[in-house]
Amino acid sequence: MNITKELLLENEELLRGIEARQLSLNTLSTYLSELESQLALLFAASPDIIVFLDDQSNILRISDAAYTLLGYKREEMVGKSLWDFISIADIDQAKRHLLDVKHQKIVCYNEQRYLINYWIAKTGALVKLAWRFSLYDEREHQTIGVATDVSYMGQNERLNVKLFERAINLATDGIVITDAYHYDNAMIYINPAFERLTGYTKEEMIGKNCRFLQTETCTNSRAITTLRECIRSLKGCSVLLENKRKDQTIFYNHLTISTVVENGAVTNYIGISKDVTDKIGVDYDWSPNTERGFCLIP
Repeated sequence: MNITKELLLENEELLRGIEARQLSLNTLSTYLSELESQLALLFAASPDIIVFLDDQSNILRISDAAYTLLGYKREEMVGKSLWDFISIADIDQAKRHLLDVKHQKIVCYNEQRYLINYWIAKTGALVKLAWRFSLYDEREHQTIGVATDVSYMGQNERLNVKLFERAINLATDGIVITDAYHYDNAMIYINPAFERLTGYTKEEMIGKNCRFLQTETCTNSRAITTLRECIRSLKGCSVLLENKRKDQTIFYNHLTISTVVENGAVTNYIGISKDVTDKIGVDYDWSPNTERGFCLIP
């Protein structure tokens, strides 16, 4: 009889323990459900892009702002690699940045971890985003990123795009605008005359540095040294460059670059290219190691 009572008491205690654990699980489930609702609300309402990445940099979850800003649907982004959407010219730097976040186990945001790169919208246009990445699951090496659209960073107001493009498109000289905030001073605007001059389409050039047009002779010339020094010192200059078109034919490019300054900082460079191939030996001398070869005073 005593044994029976002891068994009953043990069973009652076991049942109380099970009920207490079930109550805890119910409370936890309710909390997680509320947390998921809050997260869903944040993902829907945030003006910034929020993305969760797995250890292979595949997109686990991304906020609605990405669909609005980039034009994709949910099924076109979730499960896909982050590198499917970043401009080719920016991928290597972004990979190094994420590895740095994981290796140093960075779990909070700060200004030193601010990364600016270009994402490719569904239309093919480039969208400039400022990212901050952080480790949110150290064991799984999963990261979270928050991005702000900074396509108009450094500008007090939006350009009148139609008027701007009409004027640029009518120009007979090649015109290129680069982004001084980009780590490689990438081209962000190219007019039709520059496409005709080089033989490349704007889709092939946007997001790249224009150095790929240089010949080997040009790369080793004093013209390039002068150009680099001007950019390093945030100044404009005028140089004569030996360049090659997409079909590998050589042309001589009288390049003049100017700076765009906003609030005391250089935000962009504007380059104007004039094809002077037929004037070499007449108005222009080409010699990569002479004064007249790199500093133009025709």
